[in-house]
Amino acid sequence: SFKNLQKQEKEKGFKEKSRKAEAFFRKGEIGDWHNHLTGKQLVSLLDNHDKVMKMFGYIKNDKPVF
Repeated sequence: SFKNLQKQEKEKGFKEKSRKAEAFFRKGEIGDWHNHLTGKQLVSLLDNHDKVMKMFGYIKNDKPVF
């Protein structure tokens, strides 16, 4: 569960977390990225990871669904 991931991160850390971020597993709410990513960050994310994101269903019809 998401709560379990947050607990594990708090207890053991999470190496992928940015130094600036309070936590990697913040809320687990669909669409909350709209409140945190800039347009430039979204473009970079899609440019660099679109193939994998499509494979896992995060992009459908060339539009993010997360």
